[in-house]
Amino acid sequence: MSQWIDLTPWRDAIADGRVQAKLTSRFNRVAGNADTDSQFSIELESFEVGTDQAHHLLKSRRLARSRTSHQLLSDSNPASWEKLEASLTLPIDSRCINVMILAFENVVNDDGANEEFDGHFADDLHFQLLIEPASSETK
Repeated sequence: MSQWIDLTPWRDAIADGRVQAKLTSRFNRVAGNADTDSQFSIELESFEVGTDQAHHLLKSRRLARSRTSHQLLSDSNPASWEKLEASLTLPIDSRCINVMILAFENVVNDDGANEEFDGHFADDLHFQLLIEPASSETK
């Protein structure tokens, strides 16, 4: 799952190098068996072009301006919800960001006839732009 976010409203703070993007989410899965996939990931990618152009760049396999990714191998305890967190200081020319949460087939790559994931869940997703006050705002 991904969401494109236009950063235009915060361009002045971004140009001053005062903005950090932060993404957190909790993940869980069924206990399953030895073939149950267990990997989840969260990613932040910033681009120096608008969302329409950035979406096209990704389709043509060009890289983001900046990127961070964090993974976890989930446990088999359905009562636990495991947390992932990622932060990215936005480059001064950032115009949009792509926020993603992912589940991976890291154990068995099932064929089309079988279910890809036995029961994988994401919840409590939070995205924040953390903006430091400008030096003139702290006086």
